[in-house]
Amino acid sequence: MNPETLLEESQKLLNDTLNSSLHSDNPNTFYNTARNDSLKKTLKSSFLENTLTREQRNSLHEEFFAILQKCQSFEDVFDTIAEFDASINEVLCQLRTVRTKDDEFMKWLAKESNVWRLVSALYQYRLSPPPNDVHLGHITEKTVLEILFRNDPHMAECQLIIDWLEQSAADENDRQEKSSIEHFTDKTIMWENTLSQLKNNRELPFSANKQLVSSMEPDAPLKEKKHLHPLDEEDEQRLLKQVFREVRCGRIDIAQKLCLHVGQGLKASILEGWRPFHDPNFDLPAKTNERQSTEGHPNRDLWKLCAWGQAESPMMHRAWRATMGVLCGNLDAALLMCTSWEDILWAHLKVYVDLRVEEEIRANITGRKYVPMPDKYWNQKFDLDKMFQELENCQSASIQAEARQADREIQQHLILDNVTSLVSRLHEAVSRQPNSILIRLAAHLILVFRMFEQSLPSSDLRKKGDDIIKAYIKECTGRGNPYLVAYYVSHLNQLDQNQVYAEYLENVLDPVLREHCLQAAEENRLQIRDITNLVVEKVKQKSSKNKRKTLLPETTEEDLDRINAIDWITFYPEQRTDALWKTNEFVRLFVIQDKLEAAKLALGKISEDTINSLCDGGDLTSHSNKSRNASSIREYLCHKTYLAAEDAFNEWFHYYNSTKPRPLVEIANNAVYSERVLYESRLAQYEEVLAEWTAKLKLYSKTTKSKLYNVLLFPDGGWMVDQFESEESDRQQQMTSLRKSVIPKVVSLLYSLHSTMEEHTDILKIANIVVSEQNQLYKVYSQSELEDLLNKFADSSSELLKMGSDPWGFSSRS
Repeated sequence: MNPETLLEESQKLLNDTLNSSLHSDNPNTFYNTARNDSLKKTLKSSFLENTLTREQRNSLHEEFFAILQKCQSFEDVFDTIAEFDASINEVLCQLRTVRTKDDEFMKWLAKESNVWRLVSALYQYRLSPPPNDVHLGHITEKTVLEILFRNDPHMAECQLIIDWLEQSAADENDRQEKSSIEHFTDKTIMWENTLSQLKNNRELPFSANKQLVSSMEPDAPLKEKKHLHPLDEEDEQRLLKQVFREVRCGRIDIAQKLCLHVGQGLKASILEGWRPFHDPNFDLPAKTNERQSTEGHPNRDLWKLCAWGQAESPMMHRAWRATMGVLCGNLDAALLMCTSWEDILWAHLKVYVDLRVEEEIRANITGRKYVPMPDKYWNQKFDLDKMFQELENCQSASIQAEARQADREIQQHLILDNVTSLVSRLHEAVSRQPNSILIRLAAHLILVFRMFEQSLPSSDLRKKGDDIIKAYIKECTGRGNPYLVAYYVSHLNQLDQNQVYAEYLENVLDPVLREHCLQAAEENRLQIRDITNLVVEKVKQKSSKNKRKTLLPETTEEDLDRINAIDWITFYPEQRTDALWKTNEFVRLFVIQDKLEAAKLALGKISEDTINSLCDGGDLTSHSNKSRNASSIREYLCHKTYLAAEDAFNEWFHYYNSTKPRPLVEIANNAVYSERVLYESRLAQYEEVLAEWTAKLKLYSKTTKSKLYNVLLFPDGGWMVDQFESEESDRQQQMTSLRKSVIPKVVSLLYSLHSTMEEHTDILKIANIVVSEQNQLYKVYSQSELEDLLNKFADSSSELLKMGSDPWGFSSRS
């Protein structure tokens, strides 16, 4: 039942249930109608949510595949990564639209998106770094900073990581739709409730031990050590937390607007003081009369020292201390509001970059003396490896656990540019944590790194990369798209390509889908001949392992799997030789197991056109031609001859035993005349039918004898005699085994037929054939079997003697 039908049936059942309650003895019509509508809406919403989540889970596999098809060169790689990220975020938007409850799925999608953004940011810079810049103009704090980031790759990467962390935080903040100070107040003045209290000269209601400040100076609470109005204190805390949140998201301009929105222009100005100073007028042409405005803070060093003081002050709110700590390079203060892995990494990198920028500015700007910073500022030492070690050993158990998550470790290795560790970690994560999103991410990371032409230093890592891709292929095999599977298989090494695609084809049973599978293999330049041969071999081995003992030679499911597997090697004319060879192999096994119906089904997979085209190779009845084709066709003809003989004997046996007219019951001697007349009429009819039956029996007998003798008298050495030296050691053994089982059986069938037809002279002809040196059929018999056969021939000679002939069937002379 498809999802739409399921929804309709569920709603119908719901209607029936609620209608029954509407017609109860005491119905509450309004309540039941409302409940009906509510439950319908809930059911439909749940259905849409589950359907959309399932569809989106599957769609990303197809979308990633389609995106990769467009990537033709290295220049397209970063467009490909951007499209990966866009596809993921499109799915996230759709899932948020229906308010899905699958939070874990959405979290993993967000993590995957973050990884792709990090890869794009870092490797665009690493693989195409900007040229080094030599600044020839006036040196300012801003130009020093620009030169530093352009000429120092490590600093540039740190800033890229900061930008990535801030964008990630901004996206998460927008997803969570956190409350803003703007939701609580219109544009207003600073501390409006406190101002109202001061104007009216009133005490705080319910103030207990709290005393109100006496002025509206921005630092009045600190100087007077008194309080604001409780509502203003609440708004102040809300503002400071949101300011830090916006700084964490890299949106200082929005933080400044928030401060202005609530009338706190001083805080907005403070948030501007970190910017490096730059006067563009020094670089203008001498004749230019226009002056441009300066940028940044001319006394940034003084501002920084003051900000350091606020970051260190326990009197300040921790959110403001953290904000100041980030902007002035105070790590301890910056960490006060950090509650996650990303927060802590961001704080470390922000302070590290600030410290390096400050060192560079003070070393290159001449002509002015900077206010010295405290020793604690200069003593902060940073190293990326140590940063991640601190995250792993953090006192917070939740951050420790987060640091060990697969996505965080992937990001860590990307940041450290450790491809070896990255591939090893991806391999471990895919093996340990079978998460479909993680497997997709890992596989496509491997493909992207190969597009980057990032050489892996060892074959072991190459193998791990292939293992990851194989895990993803396994995820894709159930999605019904052979083109998707073939594409990813093509990125494996040659041996794995054959093995993995053969395993996939092994479970494809639909003929139309099989054609698409082969077409997909062609498009991706897979070795179709090797793969299809491997499929047949795998099916054969699997059937051998699952072999069950049965009392009857019935055709089992495993047998049908073997037979149907032959289709894989009949699609292409160049595989006719392989198809015939494998078919013969299966037929040998079936005949040995006495599964003749299965053997006939297998032979039916080989068309006459196949045999005719292979027969063009020369004289196939001569052992002088020992080619594989000649041997294969000869064996095929042996099988056809034997199975035709078996069918003919079965038809003769059935006709003889099941269709013979029944003789009439003799009439009594004293029967009346009318009965005698009726009996004579029926007897004439019986004799006529019997004569017709006997004529057909002779025809059946003649055809059967001919086909049985074809086996015994098979030309050029005999049935299943082959001198082709195959690499398959068991082939000759099987053919010898078939001769030892089939030839005595055929002799026995001929003896039974001749004996039944009372053709004893012909039985002695069988003896001549068996003992003839031309075909040497006697060699397939053991000593005891040969004695039993000779005894049967002796019995036939005795019958001939009784009939007046000599023991060899010739007429006796008087």
